[in-house]
Amino acid sequence: MVERPFELPFESLIKEARSISVYDGSNEKTALQPWLVEVNDIILLTNPGPQTAYIFNIIMSKIQGPARQCTSKAIDLINEEQCYGKIKEIHEKGNHRGIQENFEEIKHLYYYKKIIQLITKYINNCEVCNLAKYDRNPVKVEFKLTETPNDINQIVHLDVFLIGKRMFFTGVDKFSKHMYTKELTDKNAITFIQYIRERNSCLGKPRKLVADNEFNMVNVKEFSRQESIEIHFTSPKSHTGNSDISRAHSSLLEHIRTLTLTERDMSISEKVLKATEFYNTTIHSTIHCKPLDVQLGQVDKSKIAHLMQEKKEKGVSCCNKNRQQQQNITHDKVYIKNYVNERYKEEPKYRKATCTSKAIDLINEEQCYGKIKEIHEKGNHRGIQENFEEIKHLYYYKKIIQLITKYINNCEVCNLAKYDRNPVKVEFKLTETPNDINQIVHLDVFLIGKRMFFTGVDKFSKHMYTKELTDKNAITFIQYIRERNSCLGKPRKLVADNEFNMVNVKEFSRQESIEIHFTSPKSHTGNSDISRAHSSLLEHIRTLTLTERDMSISEKVLKATEFYNTTIHSTIHCKPLDVQLGQVDKSKIAHLMQEKKEKGVSCCNKNRQQQQNITHDKVYIKNYVNERYKEEPKYRKATNKKSEKIFSRAKRRRSSTKEI
Repeated sequence: MVERPFELPFESLIKEARSISVYDGSNEKTALQPWLVEVNDIILLTNPGPQTAYIFNIIMSKIQGPARQCTSKAIDLINEEQCYGKIKEIHEKGNHRGIQENFEEIKHLYYYKKIIQLITKYINNCEVCNLAKYDRNPVKVEFKLTETPNDINQIVHLDVFLIGKRMFFTGVDKFSKHMYTKELTDKNAITFIQYIRERNSCLGKPRKLVADNEFNMVNVKEFSRQESIEIHFTSPKSHTGNSDISRAHSSLLEHIRTLTLTERDMSISEKVLKATEFYNTTIHSTIHCKPLDVQLGQVDKSKIAHLMQEKKEKGVSCCNKNRQQQQNITHDKVYIKNYVNERYKEEPKYRKATCTSKAIDLINEEQCYGKIKEIHEKGNHRGIQENFEEIKHLYYYKKIIQLITKYINNCEVCNLAKYDRNPVKVEFKLTETPNDINQIVHLDVFLIGKRMFFTGVDKFSKHMYTKELTDKNAITFIQYIRERNSCLGKPRKLVADNEFNMVNVKEFSRQESIEIHFTSPKSHTGNSDISRAHSSLLEHIRTLTLTERDMSISEKVLKATEFYNTTIHSTIHCKPLDVQLGQVDKSKIAHLMQEKKEKGVSCCNKNRQQQQNITHDKVYIKNYVNERYKEEPKYRKATNKKSEKIFSRAKRRRSSTKEI
């Protein structure tokens, strides 16, 4: 082998060879000739002896790969000004595509050392892009601590609660969590002012009101100014601004669903008032006591204020780390964990709990379940934590929290009326990936400006087919599918939403030997390929609205489809039309798609769990009646009625044949 001093010049020469940007395939020898002469001279000067040929072969093997792989010649750009000119030209020609798509287009035509940075800078400052597109990776701003009251009537949240075509004016005290409810006749300013006056006369005037924008009226603001009440209106589409009353509404709904199962003769108004009563007279999970007791001054307010502030600080700091939920750990032992030990290791690991009340010892599990049942039903079927907070001051049993959990998880009323707070997030599975065009085609209807368009996207090539739609009946759909097939070929499989789920469409696909799959209702991943294509189509249309103002909606959609098909797609790194027409190596695209899908699924599955194979005696499924009538149970018990009907029909047939 050659010693280290003789290797150094060859390493620098190899680096120099690799720094040459492009080799012309036709003039490869001419381009490399001066460099090869220099290599030969250095070999002779260093005189490595019999290893000359060996060294020369190593150098040639290092450079021949890149030289032979060259398929096109790129033009060198001199300065940034020239760069920006070419970027502008290609960016506008492709109807303002993204950074990666423009780079894929430019890199085969021009070369500049840091062209990707210039493309990024240009597109980020493009006015049309900033107006028409959304941020793919928005900055997630840290949560800030909001104002925390230390007494009642400092902050009161207002809202309107809608259920069963009825409206209810609701107010929740941020400190005591006490709820005020009254049926609402209409939503005008005079009515709102009247109801606020009634609430204030009953519970006292608050220092500050927090409400949604439906309360944002001149009369309401004038009333609050006259009464010296500060009023704050939450930001539109903000789920945290009025979260206290939203959470209270969620608990209220659970109580109403429970009452629908236990007290069927009650009217909606009676259920809402009874649910409010249960809400105010059972332990709240945040303040660990009853809202009515706090409102009436029967609880030490300083402890609640300290507890709320401590909880809020912990919650916000936890969310700002990895956006994970705070774990609320409860202890049922005399000695509990000393959290000071986590920071100061010399401190004791546990501390003695202070006794505030005397609890009755329970002897066995049967006695435990009796007390759990009594308190659970008395509090209108509250949750595990709320029942534990109620029981722990009255009774003691070693593993009572596990018994409460088991009892409530098997409570039929709770299973019908409540939703799972922490549902299992099942791992995503790899779906079918095509390796050629017309294997899988996604269909959908694209709605814009009171117009409908029939759209189809090939899952492999990403090519989009668009045609304006007159109506959404089965005959029209079949006609449009026929037209698409006559133009682009018959697919092996169709994937569509349930608006295509018609007898005629299924019969047509059976006759044409086309497999058809209808996605699950309310699933955002089943038809995601065409949904993503619609998102890109909308961006093109918004861009055309800014650049081509005289175009009609139909013209914009067709022009946008043209731009979509003739510009580089971010997934396959080439133009959909080129793939559809067979001008691209399909094996590379299939490998790229499979690799991207595997990476994406593995990334999404980091915080997900494998599906557990658990058998249940009772199965509860979603009750779709609840979507329209919120007071109805959220779930219903599944019954295999179909098999029972088939069995009974078969039985009747057998009996009839015997009679004959």
